[in-house]
Amino acid sequence: MEEFEGIALARIAKQERRYEAAYQRSLQPREKTTKKKISGPGGDTSVVQTVTENRDGNADYLRGIDKCNDQWMDVKGVKKPMKIAPTTPDGMEPYSGTLDVAQAAALH
Repeated sequence: MEEFEGIALARIAKQERRYEAAYQRSLQPREKTTKKKISGPGGDTSVVQTVTENRDGNADYLRGIDKCNDQWMDVKGVKKPMKIAPTTPDGMEPYSGTLDVAQAAALH
């Protein structure tokens, strides 16, 4: 079981590093180059324009990092257990754990 845990944690860590690297790249400014061809009486002229735009980062990568953290907590067993209230088989009423007279009679 420890071997499985180690493999799982290594995979999660690798994926988290990928998300982190991608997020850091998404923060870097990006250059866009446009090229226009202008026709005039003296012939065709090409105009090249480069615009640098700042970026805020892609939030999808942060969600990916969050997902990796959740998976890590699942593997390590550090998440709080989810409380599930027992109900009757039809799911309509809370299960009391006791039988009424009719139910007890039906069992005998």
